[in-house]
Amino acid sequence: MSEINMQFGRRLKQARQERQMTLEAMGRLLGTSKQVLSRYENGLRSPKVNVVRLYAERLGVDVRYLIGETDRRRETTPERAPERKEVSVISRNGDKKVYNVDADVANWVCDLLDDPAKLGALLTEDPAPETRA
Repeated sequence: MSEINMQFGRRLKQARQERQMTLEAMGRLLGTSKQVLSRYENGLRSPKVNVVRLYAERLGVDVRYLIGETDRRRETTPERAPERKEVSVISRNGDKKVYNVDADVANWVCDLLDDPAKLGALLTEDPAPETRA
């Protein structure tokens, strides 16, 4: 497993323990099962980008904190909407699409594209565990 997966698991476990929650209670908060959370916490499952974003939002922390790229939690508040960014994507056939995404997700993707080693590690991971419920 990659370092991002290990950090994600450690940060999830830390958040759960700080809240004095069981795996089952944390699963209810995050909308998943205790088995899936256990696999994340132990680095046995790779999270999808939308899962990282959702968990960060529900835990009130920055996406980059949750994947271990920063130690700043930057708590978000319900009164303040997350910053959004427009991201342009050009497909192989030349079609251009513009997406309005969470700024943290956009920054994370840009960081991956700027670091070939990180991107390669993410792309070579076994996607099979993510398809299991």
